[in-house]
Amino acid sequence: MDPYRPHSINHIVTGLLGQQEVVVASFDDGDVVAYYTEVLESYIRDDGRQNMGIPTQPRPFFHDNVGISAWGLAVHSKSRLIAVSSNLKEVTVFAFAMHRRRNAANDDKAGGGGEETAEARVRRRRGNWRIIVAFGESCSNIPNICFMDDSRGYADKVCAIDIDGSLWTTDIWKSKQPVTRIHPTMGYPFVSEEYFPTAPK
Repeated sequence: MDPYRPHSINHIVTGLLGQQEVVVASFDDGDVVAYYTEVLESYIRDDGRQNMGIPTQPRPFFHDNVGISAWGLAVHSKSRLIAVSSNLKEVTVFAFAMHRRRNAANDDKAGGGGEETAEARVRRRRGNWRIIVAFGESCSNIPNICFMDDSRGYADKVCAIDIDGSLWTTDIWKSKQPVTRIHPTMGYPFVSEEYFPTAPK
């Protein structure tokens, strides 16, 4: 929004990633940065200084970029996922490794031989994955996102609301899946007070 200060926060959330509480921020330059809250707490408690009196900055455990202005954020504890929406009309899901990485040759043989599907490789989570969920040109900018769970409580789909009020949802793990769109209702309850009395598009 501000070409002179592109690294400004658009959105910030807290949540559990596994068993640890995190704070995640999305930035106008596309950055996504996450810290463990205990690191921030320690920094604040120590007044940001080491014994030598030299100011230090808390170090994020995660820092990536989605290529353009980043907005919506969601954190899933059980599946250990962070999702961020951007003005590319897509959601990027960062899936963190769930197991220690083994020998690559053994990984390729896992599952009794044969060709393993992309979905199976991602779901095994032997390493970190970056999953792009695109909603297409008919989607507008996406300020709000969340995860939808399966029957066991694991993240299964990503859900998004665009600035025109449309609801979008699609599968996270399966590639080339259709996107479901639910158009907004044009009634009064869906008119944002920010634009009142202007009706949504």
